Amino acid sequence: MWKNFKALFFGVLAVFLFALTACGGGSGSGGSGTCNWTPRTSGINGILYGVAFGNNTFVAVGFSGTVITSSNNGVSWGSGTSGTTQTLLAVVYGNNMFVAVGTGGTIITSTNNGSTWASQISGTFNDLLGITYGNNTFVAVGKSGTITTSSNGTSWTPPISVTSKDLYDVAYGNGVFVAVGANGEIFTSTNGSIWAQQTSGTTFRLSGVAFGNNTFVAVGDNGTVRISTDNGLTWNPPSNPPSTTQNLYGVTYANGVFIAVGHNGTIFRSINNGLIWTQDPSTTPDALLSVSHGNNTFVIVGGFLPGSPATVLTCP
Repeated sequence: MWKNFKALFFGVLAVFLFALTACGGGSGSGGSGTCNWTPRTSGINGILYGVAFGNNTFVAVGFSGTVITSSNNGVSWGSGTSGTTQTLLAVVYGNNMFVAVGTGGTIITSTNNGSTWASQISGTFNDLLGITYGNNTFVAVGKSGTITTSSNGTSWTPPISVTSKDLYDVAYGNGVFVAVGANGEIFTSTNGSIWAQQTSGTTFRLSGVAFGNNTFVAVGDNGTVRISTDNGLTWNPPSNPPSTTQNLYGVTYANGVFIAVGHNGTIFRSINNGLIWTQDPSTTPDALLSVSHGNNTFVIVGGFLPGSPATVLTCP
């Protein structure tokens, strides 16, 4: 019943709130053990939909133009000024800037680590749900198959639509962009302009995708995971998938580990290219919507409802 929280305004707002506590024991931010996920005070109320790392700074974005930043590995956070009341659904770092996207085709950029932002023209009013940077190119994806690209973050190509289905996330690796979306749809491109549809083998919505160790991993509803080791051309389920029916919303790779996050505080990890997944302990039913890594630290963001404190977890 839950829609991807990147498209929260088109679905149901319903998760339980519980105080976050440190969870599990293990090997820190990598390895085969679990993380000691530490709750952090975000300093804001609302839902955080995206987080990214760059220039020694984590930037998280969310409800009604919220931007918060951390320069100490997610331990403490300060507010940035986005200049928009549109909800920001994803953020990435590239070309010495942060770029965030959101509802109504919103694109904003920051060259001072998220403190202040400038609005850019996207050429679309469709919600933009995901963004990545690779090969000197930003690629943003969104509702109704919308895709737009930029070489500098400020000037964007006229949007194209590759499908009538929503695209929720996009990643880059090995010279290939991979976009994932509703009904298990997956598209690949070498330049961000020409896209080819691939077969995922699932009709569950795919909400997140990441690249690491020559492997793309896509995650989605009902604990779905799909893996590609040939630059997104063929996709297969893992041999030991996450033991959950919770929806997975985001995934990242660092230090030899894929970390996937989702509904009801769900956190899974894989140390063997997505083939086998184990669950990290979690004591929060808050929705965990995005995960990023930098300075040997994983940061997870999410939330409960717009009026409740935003969720931030870090490991180690």
